[in-house]
Amino acid sequence: EPHRGIGYLQKQIARFLDEDAEDQLAPLNVLMGKAYQQIGEFDEAERWFLGTQQKLLATDPINADVLVGLGQLALAKTDAVRIALEHFSQAEIKYPSTPAYFDALVGHADCEARLGGHSAAVERFARAVMFLLEDPFRSDQQVNQFVSDIRNHHSLNFDRQDYIQALAYLQVLPPLFQNDLPSDLLVQFAVTHERIAQQRNAEAMARKDETTAGSLPAEIGVKTTAQRLAFQDAAIHFEKAAQYYLEHARTVTISDDDAFGTSLWKAATSYDKAQQWKDAIQVYAEFVKARPSDPRQLEAINHLALAYQADGQFEPAAELFKELITEHPKSLEAYASLVPLARCHIAMGKLDHAVRVLRNVLTDHPAIRPDSPRYREALIELSKLFYRDEQFEEAIERLNETLERYGDSSLGPTLRFMLADACRQSVEQIEKVLGEQLTQSKRLSHQGERSRRLEQAQIFYSQVISLLETRDASTYSPTETLFYRNAYFYRADCAYDLGRFEQSISLYDLAAKRWEDHPASMVALIQIVNAYCELGRTREAKVANDRARWQLNRISDEAFEDPDLPMNRERWQDWLRWASELKLFGEAQARAG
Repeated sequence: EPHRGIGYLQKQIARFLDEDAEDQLAPLNVLMGKAYQQIGEFDEAERWFLGTQQKLLATDPINADVLVGLGQLALAKTDAVRIALEHFSQAEIKYPSTPAYFDALVGHADCEARLGGHSAAVERFARAVMFLLEDPFRSDQQVNQFVSDIRNHHSLNFDRQDYIQALAYLQVLPPLFQNDLPSDLLVQFAVTHERIAQQRNAEAMARKDETTAGSLPAEIGVKTTAQRLAFQDAAIHFEKAAQYYLEHARTVTISDDDAFGTSLWKAATSYDKAQQWKDAIQVYAEFVKARPSDPRQLEAINHLALAYQADGQFEPAAELFKELITEHPKSLEAYASLVPLARCHIAMGKLDHAVRVLRNVLTDHPAIRPDSPRYREALIELSKLFYRDEQFEEAIERLNETLERYGDSSLGPTLRFMLADACRQSVEQIEKVLGEQLTQSKRLSHQGERSRRLEQAQIFYSQVISLLETRDASTYSPTETLFYRNAYFYRADCAYDLGRFEQSISLYDLAAKRWEDHPASMVALIQIVNAYCELGRTREAKVANDRARWQLNRISDEAFEDPDLPMNRERWQDWLRWASELKLFGEAQARAG
């Protein structure tokens, strides 16, 4: 009640003057300045502060109150931040043992923050927290005002989308509450971590878009590393957001059901985005059980099933997907569960079940059109299933349709490789038929189909190489890296199997040079020897064999430890030794002699 205070102070000051005790008036004069400051009469407040200051000795601790008051007035009257900073700084440095020290510290920090010195501001605010914790005379009003100041700085930085800095201010507060934060602060922490995570995710995606073939390799490497770190940082902040949302949900379980539901959902989805599957499963399951009437109930069941699937728990995932499809067949969540259900069946080895589900999406489902994302997912998944299960006739049919529809997407290289490989591997089945008794027309038909498939495979392998070579290798997925390398070798194999030995020699040579430090290069070099032998050119075959021996010695022992290699070092050495000892090239050597 500053107005009543002013009246009371005027009487007390008059009494002191009557008693010739003017030298004892400084505390009352400072209080008078504070009272006028509170009612907004800043000029009058400044007059009282300055008048008091003129009569004080430099050692008088009341100077601290005067300096703090002048600093606060500088901010209130003209927003003179640097002048205020000077006042607060003097009070903080010269009078650290006075009650005004806390206000000086907070005022100094506030000025630093306004001037952009956030690190110094946060450090001083943290010291102010320690001061409050050690002050037995702190009041609730003092604590509440301090918390309000901190949250103001958080809001200013949050509104500027500087979420990292906003979080830095919030992190000053937990010690003040002995880490038992009020519910509204829990939400602020959760939202801030969530925004940081979203921002880091966006940065990672932007860096992914920037990583183009036109960049220098060193630049691409830096961008790829930065992208990976940004995704990792995003996951960390999503997990922290989830923890705060979950704590908030626990805090308001009884008092605010809507807030409980919102925070529980946010906790689950944040754990999901952080790829903390077990935590996501636990919270989604709690949401499903605790909120049966929530509009997000079906979505929560779908997300719970997806989390089980991501965690490798395919049985419970499949049961939940089937529950949605059976009990809520016309819901969006049921449509979204079809392809994941098929993937669960594939993971459990139930391929017939998976095919049935995917065929249903592609042919019989009344609500899924060919231009929908669900159709796209199902067609690609069915194509992959037939390819992996070596059902090459079905795979070729589906992959041709998939490539026609989605060949220009980022999946283009992968789809082309699978189609090429299905064509190439299907030749073995045709050759088995050719080994049987056939009519001349059927034999010619099968021979023509064999050649056509090898030619198609060769074309698609070349397209895989061309598409991937427009990008930097550091941007390849592990699958793309494998397909890129294998495309070189299989393309040459197609030429060899077509009897085009000259072409196969050129293509194997390209593969051997491109992968000269990899043991797979030995496959190409030995096939070059074989191709020369098929052409009857034993002199060139001998040279190629010597090149293979030389190449074998260049490759490190560690490189042969790859379990996916068709042969280990000893077997390569045996083959080359046997080729020499059996005098494979003896006839050519005799002629040369």
